[in-house]
Amino acid sequence: MGEKSPSKYIKSEVVTMAQRRMFSLNIINSARFLRMPIDAQNLYFHLGLRADDDGIVEAFSVMRLIGSSEDNLRLLHAKSFVHVLNDDLVTYITDWSEHNQIRPDRKINSIYQNLLIQIIPEVKLLEPRERADRKNGQPLDDSGTSQGQPNDGIGKDSIGKESKVKEIIMTQTQQDYIGTLKAILNYPFDIEQDIKYYTTLEERYPTLNLLEMIKDYAVYKLDNPIKENDNPRSQINTQCKKNVEWNKNIKTQAKKPERKVY
Repeated sequence: MGEKSPSKYIKSEVVTMAQRRMFSLNIINSARFLRMPIDAQNLYFHLGLRADDDGIVEAFSVMRLIGSSEDNLRLLHAKSFVHVLNDDLVTYITDWSEHNQIRPDRKINSIYQNLLIQIIPEVKLLEPRERADRKNGQPLDDSGTSQGQPNDGIGKDSIGKESKVKEIIMTQTQQDYIGTLKAILNYPFDIEQDIKYYTTLEERYPTLNLLEMIKDYAVYKLDNPIKENDNPRSQINTQCKKNVEWNKNIKTQAKKPERKVY
């Protein structure tokens, strides 16, 4: 099967994706939640802060970061606050849509979306789509909208700031790559900059499977988190170079034949 046709996404310079997460008081003020130990509550908040746009998070790395035990995750699962999807502790926050209402024109699908649908077939997910004013060809006003409607309900801190909106077109592979980057702790995620860098890496290393490479990098960063003075994009370039040298994560059709010794 071929790759799905590209999807369009919007980037706003006022709001960077996944930098803000919210929690509904209907959930966290409930007796069911407040009766849990503080450690379990703390883990829930950290999972929510690091979840992707579908409410999925790699709980193992979060627990390692904050020193939380798997017992806390088991309790959250037993109380139906989360649903653990596999043995790697990829976890879905069950009340995600209650906590966060993400705009369709800014949503990036989770790299674990297929897993989520497989485990919870009845789950309702938000589908990303292009802005209606762009689709209909209507001009944008100075605030980046048509008909003078507000661009986003992100609070007073955005008032007076210009919002320059750009379309970003990504293939499914690029979406998965970007989703993996977003999940890496302390990675300075910028969707526009990172999709451009992806294109640069494709040109530099045409035989390399970039998605498999970035998954390996993400696993490595679980034990070696990004530090304040690190340059992760330079690290990724080095990882690409080493992968090519070692004939690792090479696209199937581009893989070098192994030499046989007789």
